[in-house]
Amino acid sequence: MDDMVARLPMEPLSISGDIILRKRHGVVIRELKFRMDLDWGKKPATAKYTIMDALGAKLEEMSVSREDGKPPQFTHSFYGADAKGNAMPDLSDAIQDTDISWTDLTLSFLWWKGESIIGREEIRGRPCYIIAVRPPETGKGGQYSEAHLWLDEKLHMLLQAQGFDKDGKPIRSLWVQGFKKINDRWMIKDMEIQSSPSHRTKLLIDDVNDIDAGKRAEPQP
Repeated sequence: MDDMVARLPMEPLSISGDIILRKRHGVVIRELKFRMDLDWGKKPATAKYTIMDALGAKLEEMSVSREDGKPPQFTHSFYGADAKGNAMPDLSDAIQDTDISWTDLTLSFLWWKGESIIGREEIRGRPCYIIAVRPPETGKGGQYSEAHLWLDEKLHMLLQAQGFDKDGKPIRSLWVQGFKKINDRWMIKDMEIQSSPSHRTKLLIDDVNDIDAGKRAEPQP
């Protein structure tokens, strides 16, 4: 798992795209936009996730700070006419009635500890380890008591994940459908998440902006 996290892009990135909720037969129920401002290479690592409506109006925002040896720190705000103040939602709650939770969007389970290899399976022809992880004792996993992650044996990239409640019942499944290479590191590009048998939600990345690309390209004196 440490190698998986180490392979994430460390450069400051601004990522934007769409969240599309569809019924099983493809009928679109709702469309949202999102933006991620990531700086996983910073000390402490920081990330901000903004959810917007189809016209770009801000609805919710979650920020997380991760410092080695300490629990992650989350802050959250609602916006708009239906704003509910700054009360912290359960991280496993669905975002704006989609299938995606804050745990999924922030990929928080990649930082959970106590991992153990519980099996092997091929996903789309790629041999994978199945790794079980548990949320920290601080309760930041919300409804999740455990998650199973399918990691490519060779690339150590996440291909699939499944979250379970305290009774061992699966409550949400996630499939990675595409990757994007950023400065020799791989970043998850598209995901599909399902928490209900009647619909699924797709997260589609449209644009990735490397904030410091211009600085690195400048010739040194």
